[in-house]
Order: sequence, then C-alpha cells, then structure tokens
Amino acid sequence: MARPSEMYPCQMPADLGTEGLAKLLNLSNRLPFDHYSEITPVMAWTAILRHPSVSLLTRPDLETLKVNLVGKVRCYGFGAVVEEFELHDALEAVLAKKEPAPLLHG
Repeated sequence: MARPSEMYPCQMPADLGTEGLAKLLNLSNRLPFDHYSEITPVMAWTAILRHPSVSLLTRPDLETLKVNLVGKVRCYGFGAVVEEFELHDALEAVLAKKEPAPLLHG
C-alpha cells in the first residue's frame, strides 16, 4: 500500500481500466443484496457517468460527492454498498448548485 497511514484510501487503482470496471460491474450484479435500493461503488460510478449532466462535474464536485456519501456507505462481507437514493440525492445537490437561478419577472 502506497500510503499505509490511510486506513482506507479513497481512490481507484491506477491500473484499473474500462475493462476492469466493466468486469466489476458485471460481478456486482451477482451479489446478494437488495438490488432495488443498494448499489456497489462501481454501480455508483456507472450511475454518475451515465447522468446527462456528468460533463458539468468538476474535480471539486466529485470531492463533494465523496464527502457527502462517505458516512452513508455500509460494508458487508463482500464489500461496500450505499443506498441508491443517497447517491441520487448527493448528485442532485451538487448539480443544483450549478444551475442558474431562475429570473424573477416583476
């Protein structure tokens, strides 16, 4: 481990490419959890990347998402999961700050 002082480094392995992520996504669909509410980290990344406004997200936005979600992650014997609605709420909160305020006509 490159940084042993960090208990759980929050980053992807440097050598994990698209093929590896696709394999993780496929494997995560086979895990024994409530598929209607819990998602794995790779499922969360896929949901973020498929969001229509993903191009608006900056590195600080992704950091905000991480900070907002870290306390909501639960760990089971097979790995981490987060409630899907928690991801959507956190993502929508970040994106809401990017949308221009509506003009008031007086």
